[in-house]
Amino acid sequence: MKKGKFLTFLIIALAFTAFLAGYVLVEMGADTSSKTGTILDRFDGQEPIATNEEVPFNTAPMLLIDRPVISATVSSTGEILYYAKDSGELFELDLETKAERSISDRRFPNLIAVFWSPLKNSSINVFSSGDSRSFKYYNITTGEESDLGPNIYSIAFSTNGQYLAYFYSEPPSSDVDPDDPDYIDRGAAGKVIIAQPDGSYKKTVLNTRLTNAIMGWPTANSMSLTTLSHTSDVFLLNEAGSLRKVLDKKSGLRELWSFSGNKLLFSIGSQGSSMSQPALWLKDLASETEKSLAITGDASLCAWSIDDISVFCVISKSPSEDEIYAINTNDGTMRLVAEPKMRVRRLFLSSTENSLFLTGTDDKLYSIAIAK
Repeated sequence: MKKGKFLTFLIIALAFTAFLAGYVLVEMGADTSSKTGTILDRFDGQEPIATNEEVPFNTAPMLLIDRPVISATVSSTGEILYYAKDSGELFELDLETKAERSISDRRFPNLIAVFWSPLKNSSINVFSSGDSRSFKYYNITTGEESDLGPNIYSIAFSTNGQYLAYFYSEPPSSDVDPDDPDYIDRGAAGKVIIAQPDGSYKKTVLNTRLTNAIMGWPTANSMSLTTLSHTSDVFLLNEAGSLRKVLDKKSGLRELWSFSGNKLLFSIGSQGSSMSQPALWLKDLASETEKSLAITGDASLCAWSIDDISVFCVISKSPSEDEIYAINTNDGTMRLVAEPKMRVRRLFLSSTENSLFLTGTDDKLYSIAIAK
């Protein structure tokens, strides 16, 4: 057979073989579709659909720590730092060897929450005692501790970890009737105070009639202040006490600042209600634009990528299972990256962004490998 005729015969044979393979797959009921689409596909009544990439279905959650933990985080060197929920003891987990190491013999009973410094070499530990809470600074390197004093409502580290901002709620004087509708004007007051992490060198930057607010510190020069009432406002605040409103009168607000502080992911609507789920929105501070992402989700169950574009979010699939999506906040596409087959209580990324860490309802820590 001549060379040209042989090549023609070979091409026809290969094409026919591919046709038969496709026919057999269809006849056997194989799923030949890919999970592709956009956010708009969510409005056809179907479950969320991922874009462009096959879902890595082998990424089942791997149990990292077989005990309930508090405020696990990634250290500056890539290990996992966490406090044991039962004892309040501080541990470090090496992700390569899976070896666990106790950081110190110091234990923190009644510990309920932890605010980590950006360098993860210190923390503000929150303790519960009856109906009251106390905030204490702890330096992991030196073992130094200091009580930040009473009447603190919320607290945040600066972006370089050298300062704290906290909202101090001063109680009304003893001669004020708490049932008096004007008692706030006559007694109670709120303050935003900045100080060094151990509480020294305090400086009041704002006096307000508010009695509670949530503090953040999204950029080097700007703190954030979120009011708490039936609806919430979000302000940016500088050291001189100048306020700039970012969000106005949002109901059921949850928020998450990007790493640069230029974007704010937030959710509004009912929290934990089966009748009305919260919806995700994006605020771009540079352009002053505010847009809906057309996705139901809670911003407190999301994690920003370092690129300021992608955000990983937990989206409820059923009362007992969640899914995790990567959402492109620029073009509105979303990609399914993990199906943990469980309810997720907290989510954060590894420093290389190739793994997700999540805490389940059992308060244990798991990891899931994800594709970039």
